[in-house]
Amino acid sequence: MFKEQTLLEGPFWPERIRVISSRRIGAGIEINGVGLKSEKFYSRILSESDLSKIRRVESERKDFSGDAEAFFLFTEGRSIRLAYQFDPLYAVNVSQIDP
Repeated sequence: MFKEQTLLEGPFWPERIRVISSRRIGAGIEINGVGLKSEKFYSRILSESDLSKIRRVESERKDFSGDAEAFFLFTEGRSIRLAYQFDPLYAVNVSQIDP
């Protein structure tokens, strides 16, 4: 049995899948999952011998470590660069000058 959110790959699916549910049916296991790229639904009943052909895939962890100040400066610079498109008096508003 596979827990929900487990990532699997094997010859029974054209892509990696994320398990939605799994349950035992007789001598086999029914696995329902969604493709990671296409988000297509897959339902498959596998025998005990088929289980040896699939493998669990470790989810790729995202690394959110980084320089927070550099990120803040980048986003501020980007917003200032694009702000004139929406507010032509942006510089006047930011500097708190009354025209």
